[in-house]
Amino acid sequence: MIKRRMKRLFKQLDAVPLPEKEKILSTAGVQGFDYGGEAKRTRKFSLRPIAVLCTVFLLSAGAFSVYAVASEMKEYNEAVTIFKTYNLSNEDLS
Repeated sequence: MIKRRMKRLFKQLDAVPLPEKEKILSTAGVQGFDYGGEAKRTRKFSLRPIAVLCTVFLLSAGAFSVYAVASEMKEYNEAVTIFKTYNLSNEDLS
């Protein structure tokens, strides 16, 4: 906000024909001040997308692991039920 205001003021000062314009600008400390054109937006490296991807990956890996464990437990319980139904030993099941 302040930079925009300064740019606007310097543009106005540049448009007005002053006899001591260079002296005024030099005392204000704006020798290399670029006030022409639009300011370029610099793109900063953001960690947010990487953090989101890692979070999604970890959540999906966790959900898949829970699903796999639940599926294995279901199969194991069915095998135990079958072994008990036919009076077989279920000690060797793992």
